Amino acid sequence: MVFMMNDVSFEDMIKLLSFAKGVDLATFDDRGMKTLRQLHGQIRGKDVKALIVPSDAASDLREFVGRLLLVRMSVKVLITAEGYQLLETKRVYKKGTEMIELDNLKSHSVSESRKIGESTVRAAARGLWEEFRLLIGQGRFKALSDGDEVLPVRESTAYPGILVQEVIQRFSLELPRRPWKRGKVFRDDGAKIHTKWFQLDKKK
Repeated sequence: MVFMMNDVSFEDMIKLLSFAKGVDLATFDDRGMKTLRQLHGQIRGKDVKALIVPSDAASDLREFVGRLLLVRMSVKVLITAEGYQLLETKRVYKKGTEMIELDNLKSHSVSESRKIGESTVRAAARGLWEEFRLLIGQGRFKALSDGDEVLPVRESTAYPGILVQEVIQRFSLELPRRPWKRGKVFRDDGAKIHTKWFQLDKKK
């Protein structure tokens, strides 16, 4: 497979997207939760790898030939403290003057993209600092999975007409006390992400 280079210019990215099936460049920014500029920023920032699925792709990708696929390496961190777990509950996007809420209870506190060449624990520590301003040593994270977990290909919720596949590793982090009593709201690449504390084994 040939991936789009991370130093691709915005203009060259647009040219490549024009060959991808299902991508409507004329309406992309209006229809999506994120824009073409944000997509370019993620590719340039080494947050994702992008490719057009080739005709000789593996059998599990054959139905997506000609589509643009974003491969995202990420870590999912679950924070626990005082018998509670912090979970992401929803994301809020702003489209012009409209606020769009996507309610979706997750099994993690934060998801952070792994930059190309970055270790999983380093990505986890960086995510905790960037999103929660928690300075955590890399040795404090406990791995919850053995190696990479490859999730099924799905339609992107942020970029219309584009596919996403995540390759993840899961970690847990136990804190002696809850830093915030009601959870935390933070911004990440155009979205406002809400989290909330739930008693362990009592998610409601």
